[in-house]
Amino acid sequence: MLDDATASETLDELEAEIAELKALEAEAADVLHAGEDRKWRELLRLLESPQMRDAEGRREKLLVFTEYTDTLEYLEGKLASYLGSAERLRAIRGGMNRDERRRVEADFKQDPKVSVLVATDAAGEGINLQVAHILINYDLPWNPNRIEQRFGRIHRIGQRHTCYMYNLVADGTREGDVWHRLFDKLEQESATLNGRVFDVLGQVTYDDKSLGDLLLESIREDQTPARQAYLDTVIDSSLDTESLRRIMARDVLATDSLDVEDVRRVRADIERANAARLQPHYIQSFFARAIEDLGGHLASNRDGTWRIRRVPLALRVSSATGARRPLSDGYASLAFDKDDVADPGRTDLVAVGHPLLDAAVEETLAKHAGALDHGTVLVDDGNRTLGPRLMLAYSLSLADGGGQEVERRIYYVEVEQGHEPATFGQAPYIDYRAPNEDEAAAIDRGVADPLAIPTDAEERAEALLMAGPVAEDVRRLGAERQERVDRVADAVRQRLNHAIASASTDAERWAEKARRGDEGARLTASNRRRDLEQLKMRREVRLRELEGQRVVRPKPLRLVEAAIVFPSRMLRQAPEAAKDAFEARKASEQRGMDAVMLIEHSLGHDPTDVSRQNVGWDVESRVPHADGTEDILFIESKGVREDADTVTFSANEVLKAAGNRASFVLAVTRPHGSGSTTTYYHDAIRNDYNQALDSYPFKLSELGRRAASTETYDIEGSTCTRRS
Repeated sequence: MLDDATASETLDELEAEIAELKALEAEAADVLHAGEDRKWRELLRLLESPQMRDAEGRREKLLVFTEYTDTLEYLEGKLASYLGSAERLRAIRGGMNRDERRRVEADFKQDPKVSVLVATDAAGEGINLQVAHILINYDLPWNPNRIEQRFGRIHRIGQRHTCYMYNLVADGTREGDVWHRLFDKLEQESATLNGRVFDVLGQVTYDDKSLGDLLLESIREDQTPARQAYLDTVIDSSLDTESLRRIMARDVLATDSLDVEDVRRVRADIERANAARLQPHYIQSFFARAIEDLGGHLASNRDGTWRIRRVPLALRVSSATGARRPLSDGYASLAFDKDDVADPGRTDLVAVGHPLLDAAVEETLAKHAGALDHGTVLVDDGNRTLGPRLMLAYSLSLADGGGQEVERRIYYVEVEQGHEPATFGQAPYIDYRAPNEDEAAAIDRGVADPLAIPTDAEERAEALLMAGPVAEDVRRLGAERQERVDRVADAVRQRLNHAIASASTDAERWAEKARRGDEGARLTASNRRRDLEQLKMRREVRLRELEGQRVVRPKPLRLVEAAIVFPSRMLRQAPEAAKDAFEARKASEQRGMDAVMLIEHSLGHDPTDVSRQNVGWDVESRVPHADGTEDILFIESKGVREDADTVTFSANEVLKAAGNRASFVLAVTRPHGSGSTTTYYHDAIRNDYNQALDSYPFKLSELGRRAASTETYDIEGSTCTRRS
C-alpha cells in the first residue's frame, strides 16, 4: 500500500513529503476560507452573457460538466442559489443506475422549468441531451476521449442549433498554457478537417506520450523558455493536418464496398421495412386509451404534438416491482409520427422502445392480462374463409449462448377444419372486429358446430411454426449475429491491440526511467504496468463475450392469445348462400391476382405474391431503372364483378395506403367478355382513416378523380395490352 501512495524510500524523505503535503493542505484551506472562487465567477459571467438566452430572452438549456463529485455537489448548491430554486436544475453523478439517469434526461428534456444539468462523466456516454446546444467544461479531463464524449451528448444527428463548448482553464498555470496551445491548434485544424478533428483527438500522442503524461511533465518540470518551446513544438506537430488524416485513415473500419446488387437489396429492405412498420396511428390510438385508463390525459398542442401535464402514478411506478421508472413528471411535447417532430431536442417521438410507451404496455398488460387468458370471438368482414377458424398467437424468445434474450417475436397462426394452418406476417386481428348484437345472438344459437375447430389445432400450429417461421428467424438472426460479431471482434482487436501496443511502450519508457533512478517515475511505472494488464484482460473478456453472442437458440413457444374468428357472411346468410358468395369472391380475388402478376411481368417488373402475409397489400413488385437502381410498388389487388361500382378496404389497408402514398397502387380487376380489365389507381387513398369504421367502401368513380394517375390494361388469356 505504501508503494502506491508515495515515492519516498526513506523515513526522512517520507517526513519531508508529509510536511509538504500539510503546507499544500493549509494553502488550500486558505483559498477555501477566503470565499473567492475565480472559476465560479467566470462561470457566473458566462451564465449572465447574452449567448445563454434565446431570441425571446428565455434561458437556454445548459450542460455543465465537472470531473469530481465534490465539485458537482458544490456547483449544485451554487447554481440552485443562482437560479432561485433547486427545481431548476438536475444532476447526473456516478453511482446512478440507468433508470435514474434516464429519468434525469427526461426531466431535462421535457420540463421547461429545468434549464441546467450539471454532470460528471457518468453522463458522458449513452445519453441524448441534444435539447441543449451549449456545454461548459467546468474542469477538463486529461483524457481527450472524454472531452469528445461530453460534446457528443449535444452534438448529435438531428441537432438543429450550432453547438458551443466553453472550457474554463486557469490562466498563468502550466496546465493552462498546454490547454491554450492545444485548443488554438484544434481551432485551426478543425476548420481544415471540417470539424472531424474531435473524432480522433483521443488517439493523438505527443512525442509518444499521452496528453495526461504531457500535462504531468509540464507541471513537474522547470518552466524554461526551452521547455515551453518544446511543448509548443510537440503539440503543433502532433496536431498537424497530415498526422490527423493518417489517424482518420487508419481508423476506417468499413473498408468493404457494396456492389450494385447489394445496394439494391439494402434499398429494397429499407423500403419494405418502412412500408410495413407499425403505423403511428396504432401507437397513438393505443397510447391515448392506455393513458386515460391509467388515470392520465393526452392533450393536443395543436401543432401535431401532444402533452401530458402530469404522468399518472401508475406509469411512474412499476406495479410489478414498486421501482420508479425513468420518466419525467410531465411531457410538454410528444409526437407519434416522425414528420411531426420539428425539433428532436425538444419533442419526444413515442415509438417502440420509448420508456413512456414501454410503461403503458407493461401496466396495461398487468391490469388486463387476464382478459387474454379467456380468449375471445371476432368477426372477419373480409370473409377470408368459409367456416370458423381458430386464431392463435405465440410469443417466442430467441437467446444467445449465454441465455440472454436478443429478440422476441410474436407469431400468428389460423387453423381451419379441413385446411392446412396458415401463418401471417402481421397480426390478422387488425382487420377483425367484435360481433354486433345480431351476430352475437347467431353465435349463441349455435350457428357453427363447436367441432368445426380442430382438436389438434395447437399441435399443428406449433409444428408449422417451428418448421417454418421460427427456423427461418433462427437462421436469419444467426447469420446477422455471425456477421456482426466478426465485424465487432475485428474492431475490438484492432482498437485494443493498438492501445496495448501503445501502453506497452509507455510502460517500458517509465520502467526505464525508474531503473535509471528517477524517484518520481517508480509509482508511475507501476501504474502503467497495471494499466497494460487491465487492457489485456479487457480484450480477453470482451472477445469471450462476443463468442457467446454467435449462438442463437429459440426458447419454447408460449401461447399468449386465442380467438375464434367467424366470417361475417356465415353469421348473416344461409349456408348455401354464404358458400356461393365465398366461392365467387375467391374466384374474383384469383382473377385479380393473376391479372396483376401478368401486368407486372409484361412491364418488366419482378412481382412477388405476399397476399397470405397480411401486410396491407397483395403484391410487392420490384421496378428496375436504367441507372441500376430500383423501386418497390406495393399493390393491393381487388377483384370485383363486372358491374361493380365500389371496392371495400379494411382499416389496415387504408392505413398502409395512406402511409405509403408514393408507392401504393390499387389494382381493380373486373371480368370483361372472355377476359378481364384491370385499372391501376396511384395515390388514391389518403387521409381516410376513421377510428369508428371497421371497413371502408370507396366509389370507383371517386377513386378515379382522386388518383394522381391511372392506367388500364386489357387481359386476354396470357396477353396483356395497355388501353390508357
